[in-house]
Amino acid sequence: MWKEYYGKLWNEQGSQGEAGTEEERRSEVTDGNENMITIEELNKVLKHAKNRKSCGLDNLPMELWKFGGNKSKMHILELFNNIIDKNQMPQE
Repeated sequence: MWKEYYGKLWNEQGSQGEAGTEEERRSEVTDGNENMITIEELNKVLKHAKNRKSCGLDNLPMELWKFGGNKSKMHILELFNNIIDKNQMPQE
């Protein structure tokens, strides 16, 4: 369900931090719910997203998410998984 939506939305198309810290955070973000998005799934979608497209409502270019490094990817992963978990969009 979300894969198809975001795949269409993003035209279905590294920095290296502390491995332990990233692994722990990845685990926190995806534990307990099989519907949660994994970092591998996010990387696959970002890899195929087209560059040089207009920004969305957030005014952030796709290149920011694609090339922003693991820290920015973990933030977007956490955001999306919180949306899935709570079944609602954040207010701001």
